[in-house]
Parts: sequence; structure tokens; C-alpha cells
Amino acid sequence: MGGLTLLKTNPASCKALVVGSGKSGFSALKFLHGLGSPVSLSERADKKTVSKELLHWLESYRVPYETGGHSKKLFVE
Repeated sequence: MGGLTLLKTNPASCKALVVGSGKSGFSALKFLHGLGSPVSLSERADKKTVSKELLHWLESYRVPYETGGHSKKLFVE
């Protein structure tokens, strides 16, 4: 069992990395987090240009994130 089936049946066991924090990226973060999936975000833009609402949400829920580029670390965790 894997992929979407596993996400539906046991979301806490599925780590998710969202790449990009635009409208759809932020929505995906909230959706996956709401399911109980551990999420993280990788954003190419600098922190100062990222939405204040998004940064507040990430910090409130202690979601790991990086800005200013995509590092290998988040992609292989």
C-alpha cells in the first residue's frame, strides 16, 4: 500500500514536502497538515518576500521550512 491510499488511510505516516509557497502551495500545506501528515516547505524566494501570513502559519504550527533556495536536506528527509 502506498501513495494516495496510504495518505488517505494513515496520513501521519506520510511525510510531505511542498515546493513553492504560492496560493496552491500554501493550500497544499494546510490541507496535508490538516490530515495529520508531517509537512515541510521549500521556497526559492527570500524570506523577506514570502507572505507574512504564511510565515506566521509555518511558525505557529512549527512546520520546518527553508527559503532562498532548495537544499538537498529537505528533499531526502
